[in-house]
Amino acid sequence: FDDKPLHDRLAARAAAGRPTAGVCAGTLPLARAGVLNTRAHTSNAKGFLAENAPGYSGERYVDAAHAITDGGVVTASGAAAASFACAVGALVRPEQAPAVLGYWAMAKGEFEALGDDLTPVLASPE
Repeated sequence: FDDKPLHDRLAARAAAGRPTAGVCAGTLPLARAGVLNTRAHTSNAKGFLAENAPGYSGERYVDAAHAITDGGVVTASGAAAASFACAVGALVRPEQAPAVLGYWAMAKGEFEALGDDLTPVLASPE
């Protein structure tokens, strides 16, 4: 889908260094605008962007399970909601980066404590 006004706005915003972000299929407009051709980025899959964004080079694609920030642009796959939220928060409010890191440490501790066993979370009280 070609939305030249949107793509122009995204390209101008990113070129001006203003915070810009896309998660899951939201990375597609950034690819279509050419924003991702000059920045390290991730998404659901490199092929997804290549197949749906004419002119997308894919040269700076990073196959990562977490958000990527480069040049004021944050990208993430749909499975990276926690790191995407942290990256966007730190980008929009850089003075709050220590609080964002604290949040990440707290969330990370929860995931590490549970590991692969969600039984304690899903179990019904007896």
